[in-house]
Amino acid sequence: MGIHYVKRTGRRYLVNDHLRNALDPTVFGTLILYHDASTLGLADGASVTSWPGIVGPTFTVPSGKTAPTYVASGVNGLPGVYFSSTTTSLYETTLSITAPFTIYLALTATLRGAAVAQRTLQSTSINWLMGPYGDQWSVFNGAAFLPNRTAATSGAIAVINTSATGTNYTWRLNGVAKGGVAGTGNPALLNLGAGGAYNEPWFGVIYEMLIYNSVLTDYSGVETYLMTKYGMI
Repeated sequence: MGIHYVKRTGRRYLVNDHLRNALDPTVFGTLILYHDASTLGLADGASVTSWPGIVGPTFTVPSGKTAPTYVASGVNGLPGVYFSSTTTSLYETTLSITAPFTIYLALTATLRGAAVAQRTLQSTSINWLMGPYGDQWSVFNGAAFLPNRTAATSGAIAVINTSATGTNYTWRLNGVAKGGVAGTGNPALLNLGAGGAYNEPWFGVIYEMLIYNSVLTDYSGVETYLMTKYGMI
């Protein structure tokens, strides 16, 4: 384990590799998409018509849809992007996501009832989703829900993750493994909120989205980064 010095306000602090890595999601694998709302720097309540990636494509508002809004101070005082209606949507048109991959979302949800289908992240071409579908945190891989869907809590920050090898899917929620199933579905182009192949909306705030081009060997690293940043641990 390496030891590093960080100088702040005239003092030096010892930082070990574990803590340093916990503050940097780029060390755990190759990111092909990385969006963090804190990079937008908009006024509170401003329309988010374009969300450029730190890595990867820019999300924009599809034709016939409406822009989400910027939340300047959300969970742990950090900014997010708020999806507030059945027409709120952002999408990307250039990066096709195919296995292997690992996806992380840090978000809150506004629950709408067990009969309401909500898709935070969805495919523009197949029946694929991550989000609080029917008020349960869920991943649908194009053929089936992954096991152990879990009741969501309105307004509570969550970190949801799914990985696909090309033949199998697994998922995790807030650092806990939830299980997996066989599956080959590739989301390809991505849509946040309303729109996509099924046009099912989502109500909530997304803070951060990361996609790696592999199945990570250490899920806990990115989880520690996100859960520490948003005050979960």
